[in-house]
Amino acid sequence: MSEQTVETVRLRKSLSSLDIFLISFTGMVGSGWLLGVLAGNEYAGPPGIIVTWVIGGVFFMVLAIIFSELGTMFPFSGSLVRFNHYSHGPPISNFFLGWAYLIGAIATPPVEAAALTGFISSFVPGLYNSKVSLLTPPLGVLVAVAILGTFTFIQYVGVNVFGKANAGMTWFKIAAIILTIIFALSLIFHASNFFQYRGGFLPYGGSSLFAALVPSGVVFSYEGFRQGLDYAGETRNPKRSVPIGMLGGQ
Repeated sequence: MSEQTVETVRLRKSLSSLDIFLISFTGMVGSGWLLGVLAGNEYAGPPGIIVTWVIGGVFFMVLAIIFSELGTMFPFSGSLVRFNHYSHGPPISNFFLGWAYLIGAIATPPVEAAALTGFISSFVPGLYNSKVSLLTPPLGVLVAVAILGTFTFIQYVGVNVFGKANAGMTWFKIAAIILTIIFALSLIFHASNFFQYRGGFLPYGGSSLFAALVPSGVVFSYEGFRQGLDYAGETRNPKRSVPIGMLGGQ
C-alpha cells in the first residue's frame, strides 16, 4: 500500500492526553499483573519477583521515552509498523514485522477474554476448569465469546466510544489496585515474609531476577504501554498527548 493511499484514510481525532494515559495504563494492567503474581513465585520467589517488576519497569521506561518521541514525529495509528516502514522500507523486514504485529493484535483480545472469564468463574462456578487451565464448554466458551464480541463492538462503533468505555474500565482497575494494596498492607502484611521464604530473599540467585522477566508475565504486562502509541493517529494533539500519556502510564 502506498503512502499516498495510507494518508487518504481519515480517522476521528478525539482522544486527549488523559485518554492516551488511560489506554497505556490499562494495556499494562490487564491479566498479566494478576497472573504474574502466581507465576513469578516459580522463577524468582515471592520476594525476588518484586525486584523483577522494578527492573522491567526501568527497561520499559527507556522504551517508552524512545517510542513517545517517535510517536510525536510520526503520529499515525499502528505506529510500530510505520516506524519500520520509514527506516527499512516496505519489503522483507516490514512485511514480517507487520505480520508479527497482526498476530499479536489478533491473539491478545481472546487471551484477555479467556482471562476475564476465569476471573468471573470465582463468582459464577462452572466457567473455568482450574485443574486443566481451560474454559469449561459450552458455558465458559460462550461467555468468553460474548466478552470478545463486546470488545469488537466497542471498537467498531468508534474511538470516541472506546475512549469513554476504556476510561470507565481503567478507573475501576485503579480503584481495585488501590483497595488491594490498602487491604494487603493493613491485614496481611508482615515484613518478615520477605526473608522467610525458602532460600531467603533471592532463593534462586540474582540471575533469576532477569530470567523471570518473560515467563512470569512481567514483559507481557509492561509491553501494553504501546497501546497508547497505537492510537496516536486518533489523538487531538499527538505531540503533547502521546509523550504525556505514555510516560504517565509507565
